[in-house]
Amino acid sequence: MTAVIWTDVVQMCLYVFGAVLSLIVILGKIPGGWPHASGRGGSGAQVRDLRLSLRSTMEFLARPYTFWPELWALLS
Repeated sequence: MTAVIWTDVVQMCLYVFGAVLSLIVILGKIPGGWPHASGRGGSGAQVRDLRLSLRSTMEFLARPYTFWPELWALLS
């Protein structure tokens, strides 16, 4: 039984190492590196359009883009 657990531990370490290595390689391919990527994402343009409120039905339906219709479209 312990052999199975250690096999899982080694496999998980390989997954984590692969993910970290992939992130480093991908960030190395971005022109400007991590500062450029984080600067573009930090502008808040993407997060600004994420609206989670369900206050009023008419107000909710009047907004063009909310989280819930996007989730519904993704799941259907």
